[in-house]
Amino acid sequence: MYRSDQSPEIFTPISVPRRRYLHVAEQLLQAIADGTYPPGSRIPSDREIAISTQVSRPTVREALLALEIVGVVEVQPGSGVFVTERSAGQQVPDPLALDAPRELIEARAGIEPVVAGLCATRIDGTDLVELRGLIAQCAEATSEGQQSLSRMSELGLQFHRRLALACGNRILAEMTCGLVDMERHPLWVLVNELALRNQEARDLQIREHAAILDAIESRNPARAQAAMAEHLDNARVLLFDEQVSPAAPPD
Repeated sequence: MYRSDQSPEIFTPISVPRRRYLHVAEQLLQAIADGTYPPGSRIPSDREIAISTQVSRPTVREALLALEIVGVVEVQPGSGVFVTERSAGQQVPDPLALDAPRELIEARAGIEPVVAGLCATRIDGTDLVELRGLIAQCAEATSEGQQSLSRMSELGLQFHRRLALACGNRILAEMTCGLVDMERHPLWVLVNELALRNQEARDLQIREHAAILDAIESRNPARAQAAMAEHLDNARVLLFDEQVSPAAPPD
C-alpha cells in the first residue's frame, strides 16, 4: 500500500522522447485497475510521480488531465487528485487523437505574435468593436465566478480566433483557428478551465487581452507582438510551472 512518505514503487522510468504523458497515464490506469488506487482514493502528488517516472511535473500534470477528461480521476484544487467511481474499464485516449497541451501552446507561441503584429497594420474598425465586445463579455462572465468557467474559456478562444481572422493572412488564420478549436483539442480546453478556476488568472486573462488589443488599436506591431508573446508565455507558466526566456522589449 502506498504511503505518503515513500516514493510510489508502481511507477517505472519513462525514456520515450515524445508523448511521455500518455505513458504516465497508462501506468496510472494500471495502478487503478489492479486496485492500488481504488475509487475514492487520492493518488500520489505530481512531484512524487515525476520522480518515480523520471519525467517533468508538467508532463505528469498532462497525464492527470488526460485521465480527467475521460473520467478516470477528478482534480480537486487544493486537495489533490482522486480516483472516480466510474474509473473501471477506462482507456487512455489514442495519442493520435489527443494533442499535448504544451505542444499546442508552443505552436501558438510561434504563430500568434505574428498574427497580432499583422493585425496592428491591417485590422478594421468593425473587428476592433467585436474584439472589445468579447473582452467585455469575458469581464462580465468572470464576475459570475467558477460557474462561468466554460463560458470564459470559450470567449477567450473566440478572442484569439477573431484576431486570426482579422490579420489579413488566410494561411495564418487557418492555422490559428485550428489550434484554438475546442472540439479538436478537448484536453487543452480542460487545462484552460482548470487554470481559470483561480480568480487572479481570470482577471489576468482579461487584462492581457485588453493589452493586446490596445497595442493593435494603437497601430504598434512590435508592441502587439510583445503583448501576445507575454500572454502566451504567462499561460505556459500558469498551466505548467514552466519558466520561459524573457522577450526583448518592444520598440
